Amino acid sequence: LYHIDPLASGIRALSRADGTRATRTHGPTFYEDVADAYGRKFRPLLQTLGFTGKAGETVKIPTAGTISSPLLVLVGLGDEAKADATAVRRAAGVAARSVTNAASVAVALPADTPELVRAVTEGLVLGAYRFDTYKKDSAEDAKQPGDWVVLSSIARQGEATAAFERAQLLAAGVNAAREWVNLPANDLNPPTMADAVVARAAERGINVRRLGASSVAVAFDETVGRRDLEDSLLGEADERL
Repeated sequence: LYHIDPLASGIRALSRADGTRATRTHGPTFYEDVADAYGRKFRPLLQTLGFTGKAGETVKIPTAGTISSPLLVLVGLGDEAKADATAVRRAAGVAARSVTNAASVAVALPADTPELVRAVTEGLVLGAYRFDTYKKDSAEDAKQPGDWVVLSSIARQGEATAAFERAQLLAAGVNAAREWVNLPANDLNPPTMADAVVARAAERGINVRRLGASSVAVAFDETVGRRDLEDSLLGEADERL
């Protein structure tokens, strides 16, 4: 489950997929909590851990009650001058792959514009993807967080909400395509591929018409248009995957 919340008013009680409530929530002033808790000790601590902040670098710090969150995960963005939407998307993907065994996770990456909200959300959804169709042991899956919360100062703005929701749709579509690509041909042949496309379209409310045993015609709607799919799968594929 993915949520977006404003930095100023905190995070609401989070719902898990099974309908229960998360027992821990994150404080309303995340940045201030970290700064006040660690103060001048924070930089020396990171130096001791060898964390430099380069792109893709991570470090996990157990907080032992220093802040409300039990674990603080830092992800490097690299050169601040180059920390654009692509860098933020990749950092969010790294974060998604780095956090396990948590009821809920608050993501405090740069998200003060609709573009950055979209980048963070896409990175989280894409980074959380795992090909486990043939995996019998589901213990690893059970460790994945049930709730992701994107902290943003513009969370109440309509453009931010729209970017947040659209990013989930597009990234979920990319993950579905990745799943199909990863399946061997004996499990995903043309007829079963057509079945998968029809089922996926039905979930998203996209009009489809089966032309034959292994071909499908798609009618794009206002939610996910042809340009969206081209941007997601072709124009920026190397950045999003």
